Amino acid sequence: MKARSIVTAPGALPVLGHALRMRKNPAKFLSSLAAHGDLVEIRVGPWKAYVVCEPDLTHQVLVNDRVFDKGGPLFDRGREVAGNGLSTCPHRYHREQRRLLQPAFHRGRLPAQAGAMTREITAVMEQWRDGNTIDVLAQMHTITSRVVSKTIFNSDAVSEAAQIVREAVDVIIGSIFHRMVMPIQAINRLPTPANLRYRAAITRIHDAVTHAADEYRRDGCDHADMLSALLAARDHNGNPLSDQEVREQVITLLVAGIDTTGVALSWALNVLAHDDELRSRLHREVDATLRGRVATWDDLPHLDLTARVITETLRVYSPIWIITRTVTQDVDLAGYFLAAGSTVAYSPYLIHHRADLYPDPERFNPDRWLSDLPQRRPRTQLLPFGGGPRKCIGDTLATTEATLALASIAARWTLTPPPGAPAVDVKANVFLTPRNLYLRTETRAPTKPGAGPPVGTPTPPSSIP
Repeated sequence: MKARSIVTAPGALPVLGHALRMRKNPAKFLSSLAAHGDLVEIRVGPWKAYVVCEPDLTHQVLVNDRVFDKGGPLFDRGREVAGNGLSTCPHRYHREQRRLLQPAFHRGRLPAQAGAMTREITAVMEQWRDGNTIDVLAQMHTITSRVVSKTIFNSDAVSEAAQIVREAVDVIIGSIFHRMVMPIQAINRLPTPANLRYRAAITRIHDAVTHAADEYRRDGCDHADMLSALLAARDHNGNPLSDQEVREQVITLLVAGIDTTGVALSWALNVLAHDDELRSRLHREVDATLRGRVATWDDLPHLDLTARVITETLRVYSPIWIITRTVTQDVDLAGYFLAAGSTVAYSPYLIHHRADLYPDPERFNPDRWLSDLPQRRPRTQLLPFGGGPRKCIGDTLATTEATLALASIAARWTLTPPPGAPAVDVKANVFLTPRNLYLRTETRAPTKPGAGPPVGTPTPPSSIP
């Protein structure tokens, strides 16, 4: 049978391809691709990729990670920083690495990790003042970077190294996307100021992690953190991880854990700032549960609406918006022929905004995720953490952190747009981040029990700001 033809997305420019469209309005560009077919070719600078636009085909790519291996421009740049860490390593290394790291993400460690999250969330909020205007993305980044670094480096003896690592990660994340879409890749090797900053950040982060590991080996203590778990891990031959392997895993955890959760929290706060009804519902839930204090691990079962707001945020504003894979052998994907060496991409954002999967997909409606709905959505329809064998190992850790942070902020503060605030728009980098997101802080007291409709009462969904 003749292979199905793959359509190229319209609007490609010479040399640049679709790069300008992706950077100018990535959401609109991605959403438009499904209209052209289940598999659509895009071109970005020197490379091209076949974007999977249909959920079942996306699922096939995710579960068959031997054929659709980690690779392509995104992971080529990622390996410059994290080497063969868990998120960037090829298929042949993944199973062993995941086995080594799994104990660090065991559910039994979550209560202690949640305690560290609560302390760091509180420390940041205590710097806020009534009536001030905050840069929301910067503040959420501060929370998540403190949480993630504390989860990895829990010893005060390496606090300076942790600070160096956080600063270096910021430089790296800000550079990867631009290096990925550079039309002439040789420019990435020139001694430009941006390239020199990028290389210096990689050197600093490598040196800082090595120093922290040396300190841990010297004191011989288990600090109940990720670095201690990595140093205690043994491979199938009983050997400890090398310095390089420890460094690669730490960098992977930092890059994956800081910005994704910070971006999601920022978008959630932006939605609440523009939706009075949803904000009131959330306030009633946190007031009934927290009564003005910050959220803890024991509160999570009672924060159902808060958790659904996070889930809907991850649907509407998928921080990870496009991910590449490399085809390792000639393959037939639902009638499409893909040659070995081809780059395939999938987009959680695209899948999450298909109207046939999510009626009125541009509406922010956390009640889509009510537990008593007659039918649960297939896993192929919600992909903020990927899927298949390479699904993010820290998904539960990330959603726990986001739920605790959102509930704690809502318990103590009302955040609303200040007069004359610029319009919020989207910046495309490795993540889809909000730009110009500034909100005014107002302290609040818990509402009295019984005020307003019951906490679980759905309200009409809001239009996305």
